[in-house]
Amino acid sequence: AIALGPPTKGNAILLTPPPDTAALEYYNRGRLLATQLTLQVPKRHRSDRGLADLFVLSLYGNVDDHDEADALLEATEDWVAHSFPDCPVLIGGDFNLENSPTLDRWRDSGHLLDLMVHHSVARNRDVANTTATRRIDQVWATGEAAALVEDAWVEDLTDASFKTHKTLAVRLRLEAF
Repeated sequence: AIALGPPTKGNAILLTPPPDTAALEYYNRGRLLATQLTLQVPKRHRSDRGLADLFVLSLYGNVDDHDEADALLEATEDWVAHSFPDCPVLIGGDFNLENSPTLDRWRDSGHLLDLMVHHSVARNRDVANTTATRRIDQVWATGEAAALVEDAWVEDLTDASFKTHKTLAVRLRLEAF
């Protein structure tokens, strides 16, 4: 789920992956969603309308098949690379993985940034688990999106109805658009 504050303008647009891609297969199975959000930002010049787009991809990895969950991450990475080059993109969700070949590649390449780790280290905080004992819920960002993030943290908003996962929060610095 995505919750946004007042800067959201108009409707969010649900995006569909290109045909004949692995991303479309995961989208059709309800495991990958992408939303284009238009945000009100400070005007950058006189003729600027003060609007900017942020792309948020939400995914749900297969809890019973780590190879399948990793394939979802790879399909997501391919979609971002081909459809959203040079755009601010957040990729988040219940990956049902702490480590995988794709996550290792993301960490090593620097192309995507693990926001919870980055902001925890920068603020001398422990990297919090998102379940009782694991960190399977994650938010990653392209460089363009990472530059907009003021802070990212794990918050325990759990209650009796949804006690398994904690909430991942990201605060954006809109003037950075």
